[in-house]
Amino acid sequence: LFIFAGSANAATYNCNSCGTCNSAIIGASDGDIINVTSNISATNSECIDADTYGCILLNVSAVTFEGNGFTILKPSSASFANCPTGITIGTNNVTVQNVTVKYFEIGILTSGFQSNTIVQDSRADYNRQGGIHVQGNNSIIRNYIATNSNTTGTGGLGAGFIIGGFGSILTNSTSSSNSIGIWIIGNNITVND
Repeated sequence: LFIFAGSANAATYNCNSCGTCNSAIIGASDGDIINVTSNISATNSECIDADTYGCILLNVSAVTFEGNGFTILKPSSASFANCPTGITIGTNNVTVQNVTVKYFEIGILTSGFQSNTIVQDSRADYNRQGGIHVQGNNSIIRNYIATNSNTTGTGGLGAGFIIGGFGSILTNSTSSSNSIGIWIIGNNITVND
């Protein structure tokens, strides 16, 4: 289901599961909004290409994933092997906002070296490897909370933020109760409050 919004060229696609969100993303184009309308509980059958991705794969550039304050979670019935990430960003110029991601290996991941990603007004709770892992260049993470990513009994890295690439900015964000607060593996990274 899509609703035209804003300009004549932009559309809003509503979704309420991993599958409906991924279908909406496939139909989206530059400037469109993927609009989450309820909490999402990932299932093994809905997770895509489990070796690399997970519940949501944002592979269309210049779209906004609007979480509307809802939560994407991996229930205990879904395996880490089948559903490792809550949201994977697989292209450039993507915005993710107003969403909570819980219980995955990694809450939000840029797959490869995607550039100009914005993740804002969101949070990640209880993700084993990390709350957010940004590998691309010139990305912005702002107003983000990462909590309870830890290695206790899990074998995970347990970082709130993993920031790689070149020239990314982490601002006005909080890391709490993680094994590692912020792990910077890139160059010219700016961290400020």
